Amino acid sequence: MGVAMLVAACGQSAQPTPTSSGAATASTAPVTRGQGGDLKILYWQPPTILNAHQATGTKDADASRLVLESLASFGKDGLPVANGLGAEIPTPANGGVSKDFKVVTWKLRTGVKWSDGTPFKASDVAFTFKYQ
Repeated sequence: MGVAMLVAACGQSAQPTPTSSGAATASTAPVTRGQGGDLKILYWQPPTILNAHQATGTKDADASRLVLESLASFGKDGLPVANGLGAEIPTPANGGVSKDFKVVTWKLRTGVKWSDGTPFKASDVAFTFKYQ
């Protein structure tokens, strides 16, 4: 009986809502970042914590990534991408990594503000690094 219920549950699909004209519609309108809307993520259980530094599993790390911005990320090709708070990826060629590889200097994106309007500063990154 359990297998029959599982198969029945997996076999059902959500149908688009018909409009008054009878045609089915799906919401495919583009959404602008920061303009609100629903984000639905399905995991087998809810996140335990939204603090990336204390996350112990994928569900926690993924959920915290939605509310915390990193300096950089990895692209589809596995290479680092400066798509976060860092303006560029530090390398020896751009002077972001010292010749002895002991010092890394991040150039931060300009014009970034916290949700309360306070400017984002290097001291914020230093605090977070020390917190880890």
